[in-house]
Amino acid sequence: LERLRNIVNNPEVRIPLGYRKPFNMPDEHDWYKEKKEDDSKIPLVIYHKEDQKIIGVLELDITDIKSRVAEIGFNIDVNYHSNCIGTEFAKLAVEYGFNELNLHKIWARVYEFNDKSLGLLKKIGFKQEGTLREHAYMKGEYVDKTRLGLLREEWNKNDIE
Repeated sequence: LERLRNIVNNPEVRIPLGYRKPFNMPDEHDWYKEKKEDDSKIPLVIYHKEDQKIIGVLELDITDIKSRVAEIGFNIDVNYHSNCIGTEFAKLAVEYGFNELNLHKIWARVYEFNDKSLGLLKKIGFKQEGTLREHAYMKGEYVDKTRLGLLREEWNKNDIE
């Protein structure tokens, strides 16, 4: 939990996620307890085999069980942003969501200035579904939030490598 807290507290990770203040250890324990007790939230830890360390977390949050829809969210240590690890892990999580959880749709919300997350999601097949205009006040200005989605049938047709 300490490692995950340190990752998310880096401003390059925390601000694009929309967290205005850093997390302390009680906050991180609360986050873990919430995930552990709620079957609709599936956190997946990203572990770097070569470096032998946790480098992030990805979560599938089942937002509508009847319609089989889940939101995806993730954060990765900034030192691993350019290694395609996030792309690889997101593809595995989406595959898990569609093939193991039998989801119909996976969606995400991303701030317009978070080019890395937008690029990653679009790279694996997510399509922009809409824009929440001036949805948050951050760093002295109002910013848009983009909503993206990926349908099971689109994923099955993808030949993304």
